[in-house]
Amino acid sequence: MSEEVIINDEVLLQHICNYEPLYKKSNPGYKSVLQKENCWQSVSKNLKLPVAAVKARFKSLREKYRREIAIENSLSRSGAGLNIRPHWPLMSFFKFMNEDTTGRETTSNFLSDIEDNTNTQEIYVVENIDSPSDINNYIIGDGDSSASQSNISIIEDKPTTVTQTRNKRKKQISNNTEEGEVDSILTTVSKAISCINETPKKRNKVENFSIYLVSELEAFPPIDAELFMDEVVNNLIKYKQELRQRDNLY
Repeated sequence: MSEEVIINDEVLLQHICNYEPLYKKSNPGYKSVLQKENCWQSVSKNLKLPVAAVKARFKSLREKYRREIAIENSLSRSGAGLNIRPHWPLMSFFKFMNEDTTGRETTSNFLSDIEDNTNTQEIYVVENIDSPSDINNYIIGDGDSSASQSNISIIEDKPTTVTQTRNKRKKQISNNTEEGEVDSILTTVSKAISCINETPKKRNKVENFSIYLVSELEAFPPIDAELFMDEVVNNLIKYKQELRQRDNLY
């Protein structure tokens, strides 16, 4: 008869988040079987549980997360409110683990879009923008298609038109009055940035303690730093449980 293993899911995910090779594809150790196995051994040792049980539970939670995401997407597409069903408490852990994956896929799609736009051999030239408000309307878009069309010309393989447009812009920029205004604006912005950077930020006691704790951890050897962080996480979870129990008494 096999012995039943009880695992605290929140504690398990807290420990797994400390080992990026187990979930972050951008980490160099993600593709290393040996390094990932060492991480699982560390998690198993910290929780005092078998490696197989830890892996199986994490796999089950990951599948639960995928089902939750699929349900949320389905509700969003159907127009139903997401607040009609209870929020899964462990969702934040997996969203944290998948942060860089989402960013990488977006970047990949963005690069492919750039390649597609390059192959069309179309050149976009901005013309007749005389004021900052015109620039904002062009960048943000206010729904006026005629304004957008008047500010943008689409040129296909016409170098002569591009050259004429550039010459026109150069003549406008050469005006001494405009150059003086631009220099004045740049000087004002530079002074404002300098004042912001030189103004000391007031920190509270919690922020000062976190800065001190990080500086001390950076001086630790890596293995000692990991052990210390595991110990802090365990104590933090225990303290949170004590606070919940205390609040329930009143």
